[in-house]
Amino acid sequence: LPGLSRIEKLDNLVIKFLKALVVLLAIHGGLRLVWRSKHRRMLSKTMTDPPSNSSTRIWHLFNAVLCLILLLTGMAIHFSGTTGSLIEFSLAVRIHEKCGVLLAAIYVFYIILSLINGNAFHYLPRINGFLAAVKSQLFYYAVGIIVGKPDPFHPTSKHRFNEGQKGVYSVLMVVLFPISILSG
Repeated sequence: LPGLSRIEKLDNLVIKFLKALVVLLAIHGGLRLVWRSKHRRMLSKTMTDPPSNSSTRIWHLFNAVLCLILLLTGMAIHFSGTTGSLIEFSLAVRIHEKCGVLLAAIYVFYIILSLINGNAFHYLPRINGFLAAVKSQLFYYAVGIIVGKPDPFHPTSKHRFNEGQKGVYSVLMVVLFPISILSG
């Protein structure tokens, strides 16, 4: 039965979290656009070796769209039978299943391709100096941006991610994403 395991307090907490996440993402995106427009000249001089190409950006966009569809259809499935349902339950289930299978297939393809072409090394955090690099990057994110300090990490095609990003991506790609795929 749809929504059988609903817990109202938990549902409300998740909805508040998602609303806050949307607001934070909108603020983050807006600030990035403002910062980029103000610093476009500086970026064109310093980014002689861009960290990603258009195919990577398209792949990320495709994944983001699939994840958004999965989020919306998952919510439609969970909250079916309540007032304000945007999509019929059976349609939401069919879309959700197809997008989930497609996202899982893309993930498997990406992992295999990354192992073949050497892209996987971008996601492996270094052992020596990891904590110091993460601490430096966190300080930059918390304080350095505001006071105008230079970013301690400069992405290139050979070193795309700072150590904090590598750690997060490793956990997402090696632990959480496979669990999500296997659990359905």
